[in-house]
Amino acid sequence: DIGISVVTLVVIGSAISKISGTMAELRAMNEETSRRRREVRLYLASQAVSYELVTRIMRFVDYKLEKVSANNMDTSLISPTLQLELYVNQRADYLIQMPIFA
Repeated sequence: DIGISVVTLVVIGSAISKISGTMAELRAMNEETSRRRREVRLYLASQAVSYELVTRIMRFVDYKLEKVSANNMDTSLISPTLQLELYVNQRADYLIQMPIFA
C-alpha cells in the first residue's frame, strides 16, 4: 500500500516535471519570436515609417516567423553525410525528371 503510493507520487512528479519542461521550451520559443518582432518594430519606429507600411511589414514578419519556425531544422544536429543524404532525398523527384540523371 505504501509502495504503491510512493510509485504513484514518483510517476506524478515525473509527469509534472516533463510538463514544466515543455512549458519552459514553449515560453522560450515565444520569447524569441517576440524579441525578433520587437526589434523590427523598434527599427521601423526609429525610421519614422508610416503606420500603413508598418502594418504591412509586421504582417509579413508574422507570416515569415510562423513559416520559418514551423519548418526550421538545426542541421548542426546531424552529420554532413546525413545532411547530404537528406538533400538528395528532398530533391530526388526533380533529379529523376532530368534526362541526365534518369
